[in-house]
Amino acid sequence: MAEDKRRNYSEEEDVMLLRQVLSDRPFRVQRGKITVAWDALAAKLVADESFPRIKLSEKNAQSRFDKLVRSRRVENQESLAASGVSEEETEKALLLDELIKLVDDHVETVNAAKAADTAKRQREEEASATARRLAMETLGEDQDGSLQGKRLKREEVLKKMLLELKDKELEDRKKARELMVMEREADRAHMLAVVQLVSKSIAEVVSQSKKN
Repeated sequence: MAEDKRRNYSEEEDVMLLRQVLSDRPFRVQRGKITVAWDALAAKLVADESFPRIKLSEKNAQSRFDKLVRSRRVENQESLAASGVSEEETEKALLLDELIKLVDDHVETVNAAKAADTAKRQREEEASATARRLAMETLGEDQDGSLQGKRLKREEVLKKMLLELKDKELEDRKKARELMVMEREADRAHMLAVVQLVSKSIAEVVSQSKKN
């Protein structure tokens, strides 16, 4: 068993791992649930009789996937740098390209959501500070016997600012919904590509069996 843990991953094992990652997409789960997601993925692979390994931990599965992604990114960069070079893509390479797109899309969506939340908090803090300042100025004017008109003007400024804050919040929500729609459309496109990939693999197996 110790030997099984130390030995290198075969092409078949990598492909099966990537297929399962594409199906489960553990990189999309919420923070705090990532370990559980990868543990479930590893358990599915071990339970598959066609999977060569008898043991696979969530840590090893995630580590292997991350290593494959890093290597594929390097390969893609080198391919871009080498003009006129054309190589036949394997199922493993195609799966990695699909998964890299999904991972990058998810990271972009998460970062956009975080940026929107940060901007919202900043606006709320600015609105709160402005409201306190206006309240203190109004109180000072009342004590000094200033004109009522000045206080009303400041109240109008506060109302306008709150309306602008609401408009920006609605705009942020709209952008978040648009990102979700884009992510769902990307999912459909990726699934279509996977179906085509599987069909191609089946056709190759059938063709090879006929030759034999």
